[in-house]
Amino acid sequence: MTLAKNLLDLNDDCLLEVFQYLNCAEQNRVRKLCARFEGLVQQYWKKNKHLQLSVNTVNVNFDKSLSDFEDYLAVVNDVIVDVEFICGVFTFNNCLIESKQLTNVLQKFKFSNARSLSFNAFKEDIVLLKSFPNLKKLRLALFERLFSPPQVMSYYHTCQLDGLGLCKHLEELYMHPVSVHLYPTFIDSIAQMRNLRLILCMQQDGKFFIDLSKILKDRIYSFAGPFYMINNSCAVYDLKMLAVFLGREEQRLQLLNLIKACKVLELLEIYGIELGIRFLSKLEDILTNTRISGQPLRVKYISRQVYVDITRRNYNGLPIVKNSPYMDFSIENRGGIPDVSFSFKIEFKSLSDLSE
Repeated sequence: MTLAKNLLDLNDDCLLEVFQYLNCAEQNRVRKLCARFEGLVQQYWKKNKHLQLSVNTVNVNFDKSLSDFEDYLAVVNDVIVDVEFICGVFTFNNCLIESKQLTNVLQKFKFSNARSLSFNAFKEDIVLLKSFPNLKKLRLALFERLFSPPQVMSYYHTCQLDGLGLCKHLEELYMHPVSVHLYPTFIDSIAQMRNLRLILCMQQDGKFFIDLSKILKDRIYSFAGPFYMINNSCAVYDLKMLAVFLGREEQRLQLLNLIKACKVLELLEIYGIELGIRFLSKLEDILTNTRISGQPLRVKYISRQVYVDITRRNYNGLPIVKNSPYMDFSIENRGGIPDVSFSFKIEFKSLSDLSE
Protein backbone atom coordinates (compact mmCIF):
# COMPACT_ATOMS: atom_id res chain seq x y z
CA MET A 1 0.00 0.00 0.00
CA THR A 2 1.33 3.44 -0.97
CA LEU A 3 1.21 6.03 1.79
CA ALA A 4 0.37 9.66 1.06
CA LYS A 5 3.48 11.82 1.43
CA ASN A 6 1.70 15.17 1.43
CA LEU A 7 -1.74 16.72 1.26
CA LEU A 8 -1.88 16.59 -2.53
CA ASP A 9 -1.51 12.81 -2.48
CA LEU A 10 -4.89 12.43 -0.77
CA ASN A 11 -7.91 11.69 -2.94
CA ASP A 12 -10.80 14.14 -3.22
CA ASP A 13 -12.96 12.38 -0.63
CA CYS A 14 -10.19 12.56 1.96
CA LEU A 15 -9.53 16.22 1.20
CA LEU A 16 -13.22 17.06 1.58
CA GLU A 17 -13.11 15.31 4.95
CA VAL A 18 -10.15 17.50 5.95
CA PHE A 19 -11.67 20.73 4.66
CA GLN A 20 -14.85 20.31 6.69
CA TYR A 21 -12.82 20.90 9.87
CA LEU A 22 -11.69 24.31 8.61
CA ASN A 23 -13.73 27.40 9.31
CA CYS A 24 -14.96 29.55 6.43
CA ALA A 25 -12.00 31.96 6.61
CA GLU A 26 -9.52 29.05 6.45
CA GLN A 27 -11.40 27.44 3.58
CA ASN A 28 -11.27 30.74 1.71
CA ARG A 29 -7.47 30.85 2.09
CA VAL A 30 -6.96 27.18 1.17
CA ARG A 31 -8.97 27.47 -2.05
CA LYS A 32 -6.44 29.99 -3.40
CA LEU A 33 -3.55 27.50 -3.24
CA CYS A 34 -4.45 25.58 -6.40
CA ALA A 35 -7.28 24.91 -8.85
CA ARG A 36 -7.97 21.49 -7.30
CA PHE A 37 -8.47 22.95 -3.83
CA GLU A 38 -10.60 25.70 -5.35
CA GLY A 39 -12.97 23.15 -6.86
CA LEU A 40 -13.16 21.05 -3.69
CA VAL A 41 -13.83 24.02 -1.43
CA GLN A 42 -16.57 25.20 -3.79
CA GLN A 43 -18.02 21.70 -3.73
CA TYR A 44 -18.11 21.86 0.06
CA TRP A 45 -19.61 25.35 0.06
CA LYS A 46 -22.48 24.17 -2.14
CA LYS A 47 -23.62 21.83 0.63
CA ASN A 48 -24.53 24.81 2.80
CA LYS A 49 -28.20 25.81 2.63
CA HIS A 50 -28.04 28.69 5.15
CA LEU A 51 -26.38 32.04 4.45
CA GLN A 52 -25.69 34.98 6.75
CA LEU A 53 -25.15 38.29 5.00
CA SER A 54 -23.49 41.05 6.99
CA VAL A 55 -20.42 43.27 7.11
CA ASN A 56 -19.19 41.10 9.98
CA THR A 57 -19.41 38.00 7.75
CA VAL A 58 -17.14 39.68 5.21
CA ASN A 59 -14.69 40.88 7.84
CA VAL A 60 -14.41 37.61 9.78
CA ASN A 61 -14.92 34.89 7.17
CA PHE A 62 -13.33 36.55 4.17
CA ASP A 63 -10.59 38.71 5.73
CA LYS A 64 -12.46 41.93 4.88
CA SER A 65 -12.30 41.10 1.18
CA LEU A 66 -15.50 41.93 -0.68
CA SER A 67 -14.09 40.32 -3.83
CA ASP A 68 -13.61 37.01 -1.98
CA PHE A 69 -17.12 37.26 -0.58
CA GLU A 70 -18.42 37.95 -4.09
CA ASP A 71 -16.67 34.77 -5.29
CA TYR A 72 -18.40 32.87 -2.50
CA LEU A 73 -21.82 34.24 -3.44
CA ALA A 74 -21.23 33.29 -7.08
CA VAL A 75 -20.80 29.67 -5.92
CA VAL A 76 -23.71 29.40 -3.46
CA ASN A 77 -26.37 31.85 -4.70
CA ASP A 78 -28.35 29.15 -6.54
CA VAL A 79 -28.34 26.57 -3.70
CA ILE A 80 -29.07 28.72 -0.65
CA VAL A 81 -32.54 28.14 0.86
CA ASP A 82 -32.47 30.14 4.12
CA VAL A 83 -30.90 33.62 4.37
CA GLU A 84 -30.27 36.01 7.25
CA PHE A 85 -29.40 39.59 6.33
CA ILE A 86 -28.10 41.75 9.18
CA CYS A 87 -27.19 45.37 8.60
CA GLY A 88 -26.29 46.75 12.04
CA VAL A 89 -27.24 50.24 13.10
CA PHE A 90 -23.76 51.59 12.52
CA THR A 91 -22.66 54.98 13.82
CA PHE A 92 -19.13 55.17 12.40
CA ASN A 93 -18.55 56.47 8.89
CA ASN A 94 -16.32 53.59 7.77
CA CYS A 95 -18.94 51.04 8.85
CA LEU A 96 -21.64 52.87 6.93
CA ILE A 97 -19.50 52.89 3.82
CA GLU A 98 -18.81 49.15 4.25
CA SER A 99 -22.55 48.57 4.54
CA LYS A 100 -23.14 50.45 1.30
CA GLN A 101 -20.44 48.40 -0.45
CA LEU A 102 -22.00 45.16 0.78
CA THR A 103 -25.36 46.28 -0.58
CA ASN A 104 -23.76 46.95 -3.98
CA VAL A 105 -22.35 43.41 -4.04
CA LEU A 106 -25.64 41.76 -3.08
CA GLN A 107 -27.52 43.57 -5.84
CA LYS A 108 -25.46 41.66 -8.40
CA PHE A 109 -26.97 38.29 -7.42
CA LYS A 110 -30.29 36.48 -7.56
CA PHE A 111 -30.94 33.89 -4.84
CA SER A 112 -33.60 32.10 -6.83
CA ASN A 113 -33.94 29.09 -4.51
CA ALA A 114 -34.10 31.08 -1.27
CA ARG A 115 -37.44 30.41 0.42
CA SER A 116 -36.89 32.04 3.84
CA LEU A 117 -35.30 35.42 4.59
CA SER A 118 -34.71 37.20 7.89
CA PHE A 119 -34.12 40.82 6.88
CA ASN A 120 -32.81 43.13 9.63
CA ALA A 121 -31.75 46.39 8.04
CA PHE A 122 -32.38 50.06 7.44
CA LYS A 123 -35.61 50.81 5.62
CA GLU A 124 -33.68 51.99 2.54
CA ASP A 125 -32.15 48.53 2.17
CA ILE A 126 -35.53 47.00 1.36
CA VAL A 127 -34.64 47.27 -2.35
CA LEU A 128 -32.42 44.22 -1.80
CA LEU A 129 -35.55 42.07 -1.68
CA LYS A 130 -35.41 41.99 -5.49
CA SER A 131 -32.48 39.59 -5.07
CA PHE A 132 -34.87 37.04 -3.52
CA PRO A 133 -37.68 36.64 -6.09
CA ASN A 134 -39.12 33.33 -4.85
CA LEU A 135 -39.42 33.90 -1.11
CA LYS A 136 -42.21 32.17 0.78
CA LYS A 137 -41.38 33.40 4.29
CA LEU A 138 -40.06 36.88 5.16
CA ARG A 139 -39.10 38.24 8.58
CA LEU A 140 -38.79 41.99 8.20
CA ALA A 141 -37.22 44.38 10.73
CA LEU A 142 -36.60 47.89 9.42
CA PHE A 143 -34.90 50.75 11.23
CA GLU A 144 -34.41 54.45 10.65
CA ARG A 145 -30.88 55.48 9.62
CA LEU A 146 -29.39 57.93 12.10
CA PHE A 147 -26.17 59.98 12.11
CA SER A 148 -25.29 59.10 8.53
CA PRO A 149 -22.65 61.16 6.69
CA PRO A 150 -23.92 63.13 3.66
CA GLN A 151 -22.23 60.91 1.06
CA VAL A 152 -24.00 57.83 2.43
CA MET A 153 -27.39 59.50 2.80
CA SER A 154 -27.24 60.76 -0.80
CA TYR A 155 -26.87 57.13 -1.91
CA TYR A 156 -29.77 55.83 0.15
CA HIS A 157 -32.11 58.66 -0.82
CA THR A 158 -31.97 57.37 -4.40
CA CYS A 159 -33.46 54.01 -3.29
CA GLN A 160 -37.13 53.31 -3.78
CA LEU A 161 -39.10 51.73 -0.94
CA ASP A 162 -41.20 49.33 -2.98
CA GLY A 163 -39.10 46.20 -2.51
CA LEU A 164 -41.84 44.32 -0.68
CA GLY A 165 -43.94 44.31 -3.83
CA LEU A 166 -41.28 42.19 -5.55
CA CYS A 167 -42.00 39.22 -3.24
CA LYS A 168 -44.82 37.93 -5.39
CA HIS A 169 -44.70 34.35 -4.06
CA LEU A 170 -44.68 35.27 -0.37
CA GLU A 171 -46.86 33.13 1.93
CA GLU A 172 -45.85 34.35 5.41
CA LEU A 173 -44.83 37.85 6.49
CA TYR A 174 -43.41 38.76 9.92
CA MET A 175 -42.80 42.46 10.65
CA HIS A 176 -41.10 44.32 13.51
CA PRO A 177 -40.93 47.26 13.70
CA VAL A 178 -42.27 49.10 10.66
CA SER A 179 -42.07 52.81 10.00
CA VAL A 180 -45.46 54.45 9.57
CA HIS A 181 -44.14 56.06 6.38
CA LEU A 182 -44.06 52.63 4.75
CA TYR A 183 -47.66 51.63 5.49
CA PRO A 184 -49.15 52.77 2.15
CA THR A 185 -46.49 50.84 0.21
CA PHE A 186 -46.94 47.71 2.32
CA ILE A 187 -50.72 47.76 2.05
CA ASP A 188 -50.62 48.06 -1.74
CA SER A 189 -48.05 45.26 -2.01
CA ILE A 190 -49.92 42.94 0.36
CA ALA A 191 -53.13 43.39 -1.62
CA GLN A 192 -51.40 42.03 -4.73
CA MET A 193 -49.75 38.95 -3.17
CA ARG A 194 -51.74 35.96 -4.37
CA ASN A 195 -50.15 33.38 -2.03
CA LEU A 196 -49.92 35.40 1.19
CA ARG A 197 -51.88 33.74 4.00
CA LEU A 198 -50.25 34.84 7.30
CA ILE A 199 -49.10 38.18 8.73
CA LEU A 200 -47.53 38.69 12.14
CA CYS A 201 -46.72 42.21 13.31
CA MET A 202 -44.61 42.53 16.44
CA GLN A 203 -46.00 45.86 17.58
CA GLN A 204 -49.25 47.38 18.71
CA ASP A 205 -50.48 49.39 15.77
CA GLY A 206 -54.22 49.42 15.40
CA LYS A 207 -54.23 51.54 12.24
CA PHE A 208 -52.14 49.03 10.30
CA PHE A 209 -54.49 46.20 11.29
CA ILE A 210 -57.57 48.22 10.35
CA ASP A 211 -56.06 48.93 6.93
CA LEU A 212 -55.26 45.23 6.53
CA SER A 213 -58.79 44.19 7.51
CA LYS A 214 -60.18 46.50 4.83
CA ILE A 215 -58.19 44.96 1.99
CA LEU A 216 -58.52 41.37 3.25
CA LYS A 217 -62.22 41.82 4.12
CA ASP A 218 -63.93 38.45 4.68
CA ARG A 219 -60.77 36.43 4.00
CA ILE A 220 -59.49 36.59 7.61
CA TYR A 221 -60.33 33.44 9.59
CA SER A 222 -57.89 33.72 12.54
CA PHE A 223 -56.82 36.62 14.76
CA ALA A 224 -54.48 36.71 17.77
CA GLY A 225 -53.56 39.97 19.47
CA PRO A 226 -54.70 42.83 21.72
CA PHE A 227 -58.48 42.99 21.79
CA TYR A 228 -58.77 46.70 21.03
CA MET A 229 -57.36 46.14 17.52
CA ILE A 230 -60.03 43.77 16.31
CA ASN A 231 -62.74 45.59 18.28
CA ASN A 232 -61.93 48.85 16.51
CA SER A 233 -61.86 47.31 13.03
CA CYS A 234 -65.54 46.28 13.12
CA ALA A 235 -65.07 44.30 9.91
CA VAL A 236 -63.93 40.79 10.84
CA TYR A 237 -66.88 38.47 11.45
CA ASP A 238 -65.95 35.22 9.67
CA LEU A 239 -63.38 34.23 12.28
CA LYS A 240 -62.93 30.58 13.18
CA MET A 241 -60.11 31.17 15.68
CA LEU A 242 -59.78 34.14 18.02
CA ALA A 243 -57.11 34.74 20.68
CA VAL A 244 -57.30 38.09 22.48
CA PHE A 245 -55.61 39.91 25.33
CA LEU A 246 -58.04 41.79 27.58
CA GLY A 247 -56.38 44.69 29.35
CA ARG A 248 -59.44 46.41 30.86
CA GLU A 249 -62.64 45.20 32.49
CA GLU A 250 -64.93 46.97 30.00
CA GLN A 251 -63.37 44.93 27.21
CA ARG A 252 -65.12 41.82 28.53
CA LEU A 253 -68.49 43.26 27.51
CA GLN A 254 -67.09 44.39 24.16
CA LEU A 255 -65.78 40.87 23.57
CA LEU A 256 -69.27 39.46 24.17
CA ASN A 257 -70.67 41.81 21.51
CA LEU A 258 -68.03 40.64 19.04
CA ILE A 259 -68.83 36.99 19.72
CA LYS A 260 -72.48 37.67 18.87
CA ALA A 261 -71.36 38.61 15.34
CA CYS A 262 -68.81 35.79 14.94
CA LYS A 263 -71.28 32.95 14.54
CA VAL A 264 -68.85 30.44 12.98
CA LEU A 265 -66.19 30.81 15.70
CA GLU A 266 -64.63 27.47 16.70
CA LEU A 267 -61.89 28.40 19.20
CA LEU A 268 -61.67 31.34 21.63
CA GLU A 269 -58.55 31.94 23.74
CA ILE A 270 -58.62 34.72 26.35
CA TYR A 271 -55.55 36.22 28.04
CA GLY A 272 -55.27 39.01 30.59
CA ILE A 273 -57.76 39.97 33.27
CA GLU A 274 -59.85 37.39 35.12
CA LEU A 275 -63.20 36.59 33.55
CA GLY A 276 -65.63 35.91 36.40
CA ILE A 277 -68.79 33.82 36.66
CA ARG A 278 -70.97 36.64 35.32
CA PHE A 279 -68.97 36.82 32.10
CA LEU A 280 -69.15 33.05 31.58
CA SER A 281 -72.91 33.03 32.15
CA LYS A 282 -73.47 35.82 29.63
CA LEU A 283 -71.19 34.07 27.15
CA GLU A 284 -73.18 30.86 27.48
CA ASP A 285 -76.45 32.75 26.96
CA ILE A 286 -75.10 34.37 23.79
CA LEU A 287 -73.91 31.04 22.41
CA THR A 288 -77.27 29.44 23.20
CA ASN A 289 -79.03 32.02 21.01
CA THR A 290 -76.45 32.47 18.21
CA ARG A 291 -74.56 29.19 17.80
CA ILE A 292 -75.24 27.70 14.34
CA SER A 293 -72.40 25.21 13.82
CA GLY A 294 -73.89 22.45 15.99
CA GLN A 295 -70.58 22.12 17.84
CA PRO A 296 -69.73 23.76 21.20
CA LEU A 297 -67.38 26.71 21.14
CA ARG A 298 -64.03 25.77 22.67
CA VAL A 299 -63.22 28.51 25.18
CA LYS A 300 -59.81 28.51 26.83
CA TYR A 301 -58.75 30.96 29.51
CA ILE A 302 -54.95 31.34 29.65
CA SER A 303 -53.95 32.24 33.21
CA ARG A 304 -50.55 33.41 34.46
CA GLN A 305 -51.54 32.40 38.02
CA VAL A 306 -51.33 28.97 39.59
CA TYR A 307 -54.97 29.08 40.64
CA VAL A 308 -57.79 31.25 39.36
CA ASP A 309 -61.25 31.05 40.90
CA ILE A 310 -63.48 31.97 37.97
CA THR A 311 -65.61 28.85 37.97
CA ARG A 312 -69.15 27.80 38.77
CA ARG A 313 -68.02 25.35 41.42
CA ASN A 314 -64.82 24.00 42.97
CA TYR A 315 -63.93 20.44 43.83
CA ASN A 316 -61.04 19.84 46.27
CA GLY A 317 -59.57 23.22 45.34
CA LEU A 318 -59.50 22.47 41.58
CA PRO A 319 -61.35 24.82 39.22
CA ILE A 320 -64.10 22.99 37.34
CA VAL A 321 -66.62 24.32 34.86
CA LYS A 322 -69.74 22.42 33.91
CA ASN A 323 -69.68 22.45 30.12
CA SER A 324 -72.78 22.80 28.00
CA PRO A 325 -73.79 21.84 24.44
CA TYR A 326 -72.73 25.35 23.42
CA MET A 327 -69.45 25.88 25.28
CA ASP A 328 -66.46 23.68 26.12
CA PHE A 329 -64.53 25.67 28.75
CA SER A 330 -61.01 25.01 30.07
CA ILE A 331 -58.22 26.79 31.96
CA GLU A 332 -54.54 26.62 31.12
CA ASN A 333 -51.69 28.04 33.20
CA ARG A 334 -48.79 29.65 31.33
CA GLY A 335 -45.99 31.80 32.67
CA GLY A 336 -44.48 34.93 31.15
CA ILE A 337 -45.97 37.74 29.11
CA PRO A 338 -48.20 36.45 26.27
CA ASP A 339 -47.33 37.48 22.72
CA VAL A 340 -50.92 38.58 22.11
CA SER A 341 -50.42 41.47 24.54
CA PHE A 342 -47.94 43.29 22.27
CA SER A 343 -48.31 41.81 18.76
CA PHE A 344 -50.98 40.58 16.40
CA LYS A 345 -51.15 37.66 13.99
CA ILE A 346 -53.77 37.08 11.31
CA GLU A 347 -54.31 34.10 9.05
CA PHE A 348 -56.47 34.40 5.98
CA LYS A 349 -57.40 32.73 2.72
CA SER A 350 -54.98 33.54 -0.07
CA LEU A 351 -56.16 34.86 -3.42
CA SER A 352 -54.88 31.65 -5.01
CA ASP A 353 -57.14 29.58 -2.73
CA LEU A 354 -60.15 31.70 -3.61
CA SER A 355 -59.56 31.36 -7.35
CA GLU A 356 -59.45 27.55 -7.28
